[in-house]
Amino acid sequence: MKIVDWNIHRRLPPWDYLINVLDPDVALIQECSRIPVNLESSQLIHTLANGRNFGNAIYVKNGVWEELPIQTTQHGSLMAARITTLKKEDLVVINIYGLFEYKSENPREGLTVPGIHKSLSDLTYLLEGLSLPKYTNFILAGDFNNDRRMDEHPTFKSRGKRTTNLMFDRIEDFLLQDCVKKYYQDFVHTYRHNTGSFPWQLDHMFASRRIFRNLKNLYVDDSEEVKSLSDHNPIVADFDI
Repeated sequence: MKIVDWNIHRRLPPWDYLINVLDPDVALIQECSRIPVNLESSQLIHTLANGRNFGNAIYVKNGVWEELPIQTTQHGSLMAARITTLKKEDLVVINIYGLFEYKSENPREGLTVPGIHKSLSDLTYLLEGLSLPKYTNFILAGDFNNDRRMDEHPTFKSRGKRTTNLMFDRIEDFLLQDCVKKYYQDFVHTYRHNTGSFPWQLDHMFASRRIFRNLKNLYVDDSEEVKSLSDHNPIVADFDI
């Protein structure tokens, strides 16, 4: 099963590359504003984020699947779906976006970590196997707008703290394994900022242990065509599931 995670930068052209070139079985998409008219409604779900004209989407090429309702305030930046794999097992895919949140008393200073923590809290029963029905196979991915190196980078006010690393530690405390790190030990450049050149990795993919053991290949597509389509590079992963 090929699973792609990609922030498409609120544009329609990346859809053609996603569907016809990457050809995923499942795609977890962030910053999605519009859906191509030629896609079947049965192939995807799309929800706008709170107060935004973009949100998350999940695309499934074919097979048996359904959206998995989550009680959350993070509408459009957190969504999940249950998919029946070729081996007739349940797989839950979770799509998270690190949406900037602003306080009214300081509208210029936005943070993404609080929203991700809220999403992780809302996912706790599911990821701990306390939901009914109980699920054990997970893939959690998205544009977190966070990189572990931010805690030490000089441009961040939280330098010297563990703000970002604590968020990633919390994800791994659910016994989710870092799929990208398996193939890129240090980091991999997934985001190109228009005012800086630091090679940030803002996009991530984690999997529960058994799904992680069946990860057969993963790469970040940094082709010139991708660079012309979005400021993020897609993560492309193949699982034997």
